[in-house]
Amino acid sequence: MRLWESPLEHPTRRNIAAVAPHLPMALVDQMLHTALKTRVNFIGPPVMVHGALHVFELDGIWENGVVRCIALRYLHAIRRSVSYQDSFVMRELATEHPAYEHQEEAETYACMEWPESLCWDRAKSVMAGHVIMPTDTELRTPATFIAWLNCEFPEVLYSGFEPPGELINDALMAYAWFGPAASEMLGGHASQAAYYCGICGGGLGQLKCEACGTTYTAARMRPPWSCAMPRAVQTPSFLNMDRVIGWLHDYDVWLKERQLEQGRTSKTVHKTRRIIEL
Repeated sequence: MRLWESPLEHPTRRNIAAVAPHLPMALVDQMLHTALKTRVNFIGPPVMVHGALHVFELDGIWENGVVRCIALRYLHAIRRSVSYQDSFVMRELATEHPAYEHQEEAETYACMEWPESLCWDRAKSVMAGHVIMPTDTELRTPATFIAWLNCEFPEVLYSGFEPPGELINDALMAYAWFGPAASEMLGGHASQAAYYCGICGGGLGQLKCEACGTTYTAARMRPPWSCAMPRAVQTPSFLNMDRVIGWLHDYDVWLKERQLEQGRTSKTVHKTRRIIEL
């Protein structure tokens, strides 16, 4: 690590301006000087959710009793209660965080610079979709997305009119892969976990992927249901999946269940439009 003769020569100054562009540079310089003695927290504007804020920390890096440079760290996202304006329950449960300076300026800056990216939290439930590579002996999670649904979860799974993954797809309002935007979306919500195969995007069972059949040693409890990743969720480039396998498996299971139901009740088998598009 390069040591800098003056803390203000460190690129941290430019980085602060990038993550908190609503702050005047005179204040940024003041925070850098304060960070020579003690840690300083400040906020950045929302990326996706009105009323969300990102908390950053400035902390001096010491060497031989002298602060040689100042580190900038991302801590977490927080949500002001106003962000839940369309959810009475969440608004009542929300705990207002200690006030940071320039909160309104942060929100105003985001509304002026990227208004098309901001939305209010109207979610009825929240899902955390964890992608796991079953061939990985440690069953690490290379990616997770947070999704807002416009109905209660998991009740959405049980209407029977389409495969469960398609029903979740219909209910999906917005999503973001793990990062600042996903932290904003999660906020104070309690999320329902879903686990997906890193090979085909199908739902993971207790001992194998239900779609492609890849077996693994279960390291955690899975939910009592499994379904393919919603097709509205675009996978990052490093997740090389053949997601058609997962979608077709969901459709086959759903169709067999509907055929059994038809045999018992003489009802017409429901049809889903999306699988036909494959």
